[in-house]
This record gives sequence, structure tokens and C-alpha cells, in this order.
Amino acid sequence: LVASYFSTLVGMCLPGKRALFLSQQLRFTNPVMIGEPLTFHGRVRKKTESVRLLDLEVTAVAESGEIKVQGSLQVMVMP
Repeated sequence: LVASYFSTLVGMCLPGKRALFLSQQLRFTNPVMIGEPLTFHGRVRKKTESVRLLDLEVTAVAESGEIKVQGSLQVMVMP
């Protein structure tokens, strides 16, 4: 379930409705408890304009500051 929120990050925070989620690599570094509040962060690491690809670094962080999930996403921004 936690991984699905990264899809929301792509769909709601990247430009327009034309962001296509291509792949993800995630590491669950610490357990996530049911009902535990998390904050999701994404940062564009690399942009390849010729093929309209974005490489994002993502994390899910607990209120305590502990990183629960970290990884990368590859996204294509359609014209």
C-alpha cells in the first residue's frame, strides 16, 4: 500500500495529466505500522529532455524522522 502513494506523487505533483509512470525501485528500510503517518518526498535527480524522461529520488518518512522507504522512479512526461 505504501508503494501506491508514489504513484499518487507522480500523478498529482508532476506537470499535467500526462506523466507516465514507467518503473520503480523501492527499499523498505524499516517496518511501516498500520495507521502510521508518513510524509512522501520526491526530487528530480535527472532529466533527459530528448526522450522526456525524469529520474526521481523518493522517500517515505515517519513523523519521528525515520526513513521507512527509499528508492527511485522513472517517469515519462508525454507531450
